[in-house]
Amino acid sequence: MSASRIRDLSIAAAVGALLMGGSVFASSGTDGATTTACLTRAGYLRIPSSGECRRSETVIELPSGPQGLEGEQGPQGEQGIQGERGANGSDGLSAYDVWRNAGNTGTMNDFLTSLVGPAGPKGDIGLTGPQGATGPQGSS
Repeated sequence: MSASRIRDLSIAAAVGALLMGGSVFASSGTDGATTTACLTRAGYLRIPSSGECRRSETVIELPSGPQGLEGEQGPQGEQGIQGERGANGSDGLSAYDVWRNAGNTGTMNDFLTSLVGPAGPKGDIGLTGPQGATGPQGSS
C-alpha cells in the first residue's frame, strides 16, 4: 500500500472518529475558526478550493489550529510578458494656448515676447587676474 493511501486512510479514520462523536485532535484553534473538508464516498478527504463540497460528499468542519509564524519571503518571480500597447492619447494644449487660458491676450509673438524678461542689473567687477608672463622681445 502506498504512503499516500495510508495517509488518506488515516485522515479518513480520524474524520470517521469525529463523525462518531470521538476526539482525535489534541487541540483546536483559539479563535474557533474551522476549515471545510469533504469526505468522498471512496473515503478520501479533500479540502475544496471553492469552500464547497460536491453533493455526493459529506461536509466536515475541522477545527483550525493556531496561526503559525510568518515564513520567509520567497524568491523574486519571473518577469511577466509585456502588455499590449495602449491607444494614443489626445493632443495636449500648446504653451501658447495655456498662456491664453491663463487670462492673457495677444498673438503668438506677444506670447514669445512675454517669455523674455527685462535685463538684469549690471554685475560686480570681477577680481584682477594674475600677472601674465613676459612676452618675447619684439623686432626693431
